[in-house]
Amino acid sequence: MICIGYRSRGGSLVKCGQFDGLVELATICALCNDSSLDYNESKGIYEKVGEATETALCCLVEKMNVFNTEVRGLSKVERANACCSVVKQLMRKEFTLEFSRDRKSMSVYCAPAKASKAPIGNKMFIKGAPEGVIDRCAYVRVGTTRVPLTGPVKDKLLAVITFIR
Repeated sequence: MICIGYRSRGGSLVKCGQFDGLVELATICALCNDSSLDYNESKGIYEKVGEATETALCCLVEKMNVFNTEVRGLSKVERANACCSVVKQLMRKEFTLEFSRDRKSMSVYCAPAKASKAPIGNKMFIKGAPEGVIDRCAYVRVGTTRVPLTGPVKDKLLAVITFIR
Protein backbone atom coordinates (compact mmCIF):
# COMPACT_ATOMS: atom_id res chain seq x y z
CA MET A 1 0.00 0.00 0.00
CA ILE A 2 1.25 3.44 -0.87
CA CYS A 3 0.36 7.02 -0.09
CA ILE A 4 -1.41 8.75 -2.92
CA GLY A 5 0.20 12.00 -3.89
CA TYR A 6 1.38 13.75 -6.99
CA ARG A 7 4.31 15.82 -8.07
CA SER A 8 3.74 19.55 -8.39
CA ARG A 9 5.13 21.48 -11.35
CA GLY A 10 8.15 22.24 -9.18
CA GLY A 11 8.70 18.52 -8.65
CA SER A 12 7.88 18.35 -4.93
CA LEU A 13 5.54 15.64 -3.67
CA VAL A 14 2.09 16.98 -2.76
CA LYS A 15 0.33 14.80 -0.20
CA CYS A 16 -3.41 14.29 0.21
CA GLY A 17 -3.37 15.59 3.79
CA GLN A 18 -2.49 19.06 2.49
CA PHE A 19 -6.05 19.50 1.18
CA ASP A 20 -8.99 19.94 3.57
CA GLY A 21 -11.40 18.43 1.05
CA LEU A 22 -9.35 15.24 0.75
CA VAL A 23 -9.01 14.97 4.53
CA GLU A 24 -12.79 15.22 4.78
CA LEU A 25 -13.21 12.68 1.97
CA ALA A 26 -10.99 10.21 3.81
CA THR A 27 -12.92 10.89 7.03
CA ILE A 28 -16.22 10.16 5.30
CA CYS A 29 -14.83 7.00 3.69
CA ALA A 30 -13.58 5.70 7.04
CA LEU A 31 -16.61 6.61 9.16
CA CYS A 32 -19.47 5.85 6.73
CA ASN A 33 -18.25 2.30 6.59
CA ASP A 34 -18.90 -1.03 8.27
CA SER A 35 -16.18 -2.91 6.38
CA SER A 36 -12.46 -3.32 6.83
CA LEU A 37 -9.36 -4.95 5.45
CA ASP A 38 -7.77 -8.07 6.88
CA TYR A 39 -4.37 -9.54 6.18
CA ASN A 40 -4.64 -13.31 5.82
CA GLU A 41 -1.24 -14.53 6.95
CA SER A 42 -1.75 -18.10 5.74
CA LYS A 43 -2.58 -16.93 2.20
CA GLY A 44 -0.25 -13.91 2.27
CA ILE A 45 -2.92 -11.54 0.92
CA TYR A 46 -5.17 -8.70 2.03
CA GLU A 47 -8.86 -9.64 2.05
CA LYS A 48 -12.09 -7.70 2.30
CA VAL A 49 -14.27 -7.93 5.37
CA GLY A 50 -17.78 -6.80 4.48
CA GLU A 51 -19.13 -5.14 1.35
CA ALA A 52 -16.68 -4.83 -1.55
CA THR A 53 -17.53 -1.18 -2.25
CA GLU A 54 -16.99 -0.20 1.38
CA THR A 55 -13.75 -2.17 1.53
CA ALA A 56 -12.57 -0.26 -1.54
CA LEU A 57 -13.19 2.96 0.42
CA CYS A 58 -11.04 1.55 3.25
CA CYS A 59 -8.25 0.89 0.71
CA LEU A 60 -8.55 4.48 -0.48
CA VAL A 61 -8.19 5.82 3.08
CA GLU A 62 -5.11 3.66 3.63
CA LYS A 63 -3.53 4.85 0.40
CA MET A 64 -4.36 8.52 1.01
CA ASN A 65 -2.92 8.47 4.57
CA VAL A 66 -4.14 12.03 5.14
CA PHE A 67 -2.86 12.21 8.73
CA ASN A 68 0.63 11.00 7.75
CA THR A 69 0.33 7.92 9.93
CA GLU A 70 3.71 6.24 10.41
CA VAL A 71 3.16 2.83 8.84
CA ARG A 72 6.74 1.71 8.38
CA GLY A 73 7.54 -0.95 10.90
CA LEU A 74 3.93 -2.12 11.25
CA SER A 75 3.14 -5.73 10.54
CA LYS A 76 0.88 -6.41 7.55
CA VAL A 77 -1.92 -7.24 9.99
CA GLU A 78 -1.50 -3.90 11.78
CA ARG A 79 -1.05 -2.02 8.50
CA ALA A 80 -4.35 -3.27 7.04
CA ASN A 81 -6.44 -0.64 8.89
CA ALA A 82 -3.86 1.74 10.36
CA CYS A 83 -5.11 4.93 8.67
CA CYS A 84 -8.81 4.13 9.10
CA SER A 85 -8.11 3.51 12.79
CA VAL A 86 -6.61 6.99 13.15
CA VAL A 87 -9.77 8.57 11.73
CA LYS A 88 -11.97 6.43 13.98
CA GLN A 89 -9.93 7.53 17.02
CA LEU A 90 -10.63 11.18 16.17
CA MET A 91 -14.39 10.83 15.76
CA ARG A 92 -16.89 8.67 17.65
CA LYS A 93 -20.02 7.39 15.90
CA GLU A 94 -23.09 8.40 17.87
CA PHE A 95 -25.59 6.75 15.52
CA THR A 96 -25.92 5.42 11.98
CA LEU A 97 -28.66 5.84 9.42
CA GLU A 98 -28.23 2.67 7.38
CA PHE A 99 -28.31 2.77 3.60
CA SER A 100 -31.81 3.30 2.26
CA ARG A 101 -32.99 2.97 -1.32
CA ASP A 102 -35.30 5.94 -0.74
CA ARG A 103 -32.50 8.23 0.49
CA LYS A 104 -29.86 6.54 -1.71
CA SER A 105 -27.34 7.17 1.04
CA MET A 106 -25.87 6.08 4.36
CA SER A 107 -25.13 8.57 7.14
CA VAL A 108 -23.31 8.60 10.46
CA TYR A 109 -23.61 11.26 13.14
CA CYS A 110 -20.27 11.68 14.90
CA ALA A 111 -18.77 13.63 17.76
CA PRO A 112 -15.10 14.29 18.45
CA ALA A 113 -13.58 11.61 20.65
CA LYS A 114 -12.98 12.90 24.20
CA ALA A 115 -9.19 12.94 23.97
CA SER A 116 -9.30 13.96 20.33
CA LYS A 117 -7.91 17.11 18.83
CA ALA A 118 -10.40 16.84 15.96
CA PRO A 119 -10.75 20.20 14.22
CA ILE A 120 -14.54 19.90 14.01
CA GLY A 121 -17.49 19.50 16.34
CA ASN A 122 -20.44 17.15 15.98
CA LYS A 123 -21.07 16.40 12.35
CA MET A 124 -23.21 14.25 10.05
CA PHE A 125 -21.17 12.46 7.39
CA ILE A 126 -23.03 11.12 4.34
CA LYS A 127 -22.06 8.92 1.42
CA GLY A 128 -24.36 8.02 -1.41
CA ALA A 129 -25.76 8.88 -4.82
CA PRO A 130 -24.77 12.50 -5.56
CA GLU A 131 -28.22 13.53 -6.79
CA GLY A 132 -29.84 12.18 -3.60
CA VAL A 133 -27.32 13.84 -1.30
CA ILE A 134 -27.34 17.17 -3.16
CA ASP A 135 -31.17 17.28 -3.07
CA ARG A 136 -31.01 17.35 0.74
CA CYS A 137 -28.30 20.01 1.01
CA ALA A 138 -28.91 23.67 1.74
CA TYR A 139 -25.24 24.72 1.63
CA VAL A 140 -22.07 23.80 -0.22
CA ARG A 141 -18.47 24.42 0.78
CA VAL A 142 -16.35 26.41 -1.64
CA GLY A 143 -12.80 26.27 -0.34
CA THR A 144 -13.31 26.91 3.36
CA THR A 145 -16.44 29.04 2.91
CA ARG A 146 -19.99 27.76 3.37
CA VAL A 147 -22.33 29.22 0.76
CA PRO A 148 -26.03 28.65 0.02
CA LEU A 149 -26.69 25.87 -2.50
CA THR A 150 -28.71 27.86 -5.03
CA GLY A 151 -30.47 26.41 -8.05
CA PRO A 152 -27.74 27.44 -10.52
CA VAL A 153 -24.97 26.01 -8.28
CA LYS A 154 -26.94 22.78 -7.86
CA ASP A 155 -27.45 22.55 -11.65
CA LYS A 156 -23.71 23.06 -12.22
CA LEU A 157 -22.81 20.33 -9.70
CA LEU A 158 -25.23 17.87 -11.27
CA ALA A 159 -23.93 18.72 -14.77
CA VAL A 160 -20.35 17.99 -13.70
CA ILE A 161 -21.43 14.71 -12.06
CA THR A 162 -23.36 13.69 -15.18
CA PHE A 163 -20.33 14.55 -17.35
CA ILE A 164 -18.01 12.43 -15.17
CA ARG A 165 -20.29 9.40 -15.30
